Formats: sequence, structure tokens, C-alpha cells
Amino acid sequence: MVDIVAELMENADKQFKELKARNAGTARKEIGAQAHQLRGSLLNFGFIAVGEILLKIEKENYPPDDYPDLIDSAEKVFVVSKKMLVDHYPSLRLP
Repeated sequence: MVDIVAELMENADKQFKELKARNAGTARKEIGAQAHQLRGSLLNFGFIAVGEILLKIEKENYPPDDYPDLIDSAEKVFVVSKKMLVDHYPSLRLP
């Protein structure tokens, strides 16, 4: 289980980096698909708060200029959630 969670965290970090590099003015469909995939993966492990923000990114109609703040918020919630998980389960050995 530790390996599965570690892989999830590594993949989520990579996907957040990719999402942050996307342009909401030109890649909305791709952003929505990737946010959907990431949300599903994280929700399987109980990351509900970050899932709610990713749902907004995936489904809502927001101005492209709002996208950087939305993805930053989702990533910040993920980092806080990840820290809580590591605090409760130090055997995860996550950075």
C-alpha cells in the first residue's frame, strides 16, 4: 500500500506541474480531461478538498485569467493534505 500511495503522490505532483504549464485560453479541453483524471485518482484516496477544486477546473466556465489561481489553490490544498497524511503515517516516507 505504501508503494501505491507513493506512486499516487509522485504522479499527482507531475500532473500538477503539467496542469500549471497549460494555457486555459487555448487548452481548456485538455485541462478539463487532465483535471478529471487527477481528481479521480485523488478521490480514490480521500483527497476530497482538492477534488472539489479540480472539479471546478474541470467543469466550470471561468475566465482564463482565473486558471492560475485555481490550479495553485488545488496544489496548495494537495500539499497540505499530503503533509497531514505523512504526519499520520510516517511509514509513507514521502518528501
